[in-house]
Amino acid sequence: MTPHHRSVKCRHSDIREFDLRIHHQRPSTAIPDPSAPMIQILESLIFLPFYLLVYSFRIFSLFPHRPLNPQVQNLYLNLQAQLAHPCAFRLDTTSSAQITLQGNPSRKLGYASYGDLSSKKTIIKLHGLPGSRLEESWHEETAKALGLRIIGVDRPGVGLSSPDPDFTLNSFAKDIENLADALRLETFAVMGTSGGGPYAMACARYLPAHRLRAVGIVTGMGDIQRFFSKGMGWRNWLGYKYAIHWIPWIFAYDASKWPINRTDLSEEDRLRLSIEELAESSPPQMDVQAWNSGRCGVDFIRLSLRAGREYFLNGYETLLQDAKIIGSA
Repeated sequence: MTPHHRSVKCRHSDIREFDLRIHHQRPSTAIPDPSAPMIQILESLIFLPFYLLVYSFRIFSLFPHRPLNPQVQNLYLNLQAQLAHPCAFRLDTTSSAQITLQGNPSRKLGYASYGDLSSKKTIIKLHGLPGSRLEESWHEETAKALGLRIIGVDRPGVGLSSPDPDFTLNSFAKDIENLADALRLETFAVMGTSGGGPYAMACARYLPAHRLRAVGIVTGMGDIQRFFSKGMGWRNWLGYKYAIHWIPWIFAYDASKWPINRTDLSEEDRLRLSIEELAESSPPQMDVQAWNSGRCGVDFIRLSLRAGREYFLNGYETLLQDAKIIGSA
């Protein structure tokens, strides 16, 4: 199979507005820099102690966050007021299914379909970290209105998908192609959000252009080993660039404190805790305006908690494997 390079232009996060310019190019034949591993080790020795020092303050809440402006406080009150309303998004698994991937051993790949299920216009959606196939319930009504079929896919170890110890960006692109074959999709598009961005670009790199007609990236992570990701907090940048490769246990410890993994709490308590964390996190002004502009902010949190719970069904190994792949892209 001839590899393809695609440059992606994303104008909005709306699923209606993304396009793709495709060109063919030979794989790079650049000679690796033999000093690169040593440079990375030196960088790690400099940054990791700083990362651990500041992260310890976060773990022990020595510097608790406080809302910085009235808009954030209004956001908190708006979300609290929405708690009494039923969720506008589907939280069930009736749209979910599996295919069997041949191999030694064989594996299962889980997916869920939303929108217009009879449509030949199909977008395969790749979730973030954490996340799962179920989060595509968010797009169902929009997809129906546009005559689109949205298919959310679980990565290996997530939800209905079997773990894969040999999981790579390349192998997941092949999983997507196998899913398209199983569903008899002649053509399709791929969209990746956040941590799903590198996997969407892998599809652009490895899947044939006559079938993969478009690729969309929405707030996706890029090559974090070579570039500083604009818009990513410094703690996350240090975490994916260094910590996940040298002290991965800290990722698992942090994940155990996420509301989604607080198994000692009820669903409503997890929801309230998520709202409190959001209000105390000092989100960017544009995010605050977006959260305050609609009536389903709490519903989105509910959906995120439900979809994210699928991510940890096999424990924290899925997180560590996924984060290492994303942090190596």
